[in-house]
Amino acid sequence: MKKKNLFYLFMGLLLAGGFQSCSDDDDPKPVVNAVVKEVEIDATAYDKWIYFSFEKGMVVGNGSVEEKRAGTDWDIAFHRWDIRTNSGTSGSGKGGTLKAEGKTAKTGWDALTVAPDAGYSVDENIAVMKKYGMPPTMVNVGGSSVITGGEKGDWVIFSHANGPSYNVTNQIYLVKTATGKYVKVWLKQYTNAEKKGGHITMKYAYQADGSTKLN
Repeated sequence: MKKKNLFYLFMGLLLAGGFQSCSDDDDPKPVVNAVVKEVEIDATAYDKWIYFSFEKGMVVGNGSVEEKRAGTDWDIAFHRWDIRTNSGTSGSGKGGTLKAEGKTAKTGWDALTVAPDAGYSVDENIAVMKKYGMPPTMVNVGGSSVITGGEKGDWVIFSHANGPSYNVTNQIYLVKTATGKYVKVWLKQYTNAEKKGGHITMKYAYQADGSTKLN
């Protein structure tokens, strides 16, 4: 009798362990919310790029294109209104950009909850910068292949009509980081409180788990 009871007890424990294992296998992975942050970047210098990491949430250096092209410790770089991503001719990373068509900050920031996993453009144009007396070693891509600025800019439009003025378009962009993770970006402002250009306010939502979830 005791042997029979021990047998039933053993079988019960075995079945309970099996059910627990199945239950563990069925448990969904924890949801990781995107990190939402707003930063101000001083990109006023004419002779260097400012490099930013979404993973660290901060500026990680400055310098020329050549100095940082081989590194993957940065995701996006700023020079006045020009912008590069760590991709193509600008860097050795897995970066890229995609314009969220029809999505502006007022209508699309909260609505854009999932990043496309394809269709990102990499930087492809490099020219030597000769304006503003910059040294010939300073290389400028003139903006990434998608996020452009200037007189006919896509994110900020510069005008000299009645003195210098800068008008941001509030366009939303999707950015891939140097390691292939996804970010949505809103370039909110190009001037500081004194209306001086080159001070970029950027809001972003960075998904650290590698998924396309952006909220």
